[in-house]
Amino acid sequence: MMNKKPKLLTQLRNEIRTLGYSWNTEKTYVHWVRDYVIFHNKTASFYARAGRGEYLPQSPGQSQP
Repeated sequence: MMNKKPKLLTQLRNEIRTLGYSWNTEKTYVHWVRDYVIFHNKTASFYARAGRGEYLPQSPGQSQP
């Protein structure tokens, strides 16, 4: 049997509870992350581009990769 990694929002809830944040904070963070993922069409390509630094600010005169 394969060990599956918990889903993103489950991981987030577990971490928030581990840190001892309030229930209202948990609810707010989970709502924000859910909306963020939906806004980006639930695609991993956004995260892949961000990992390559395409969304990071560039210094003047610095070329794109």
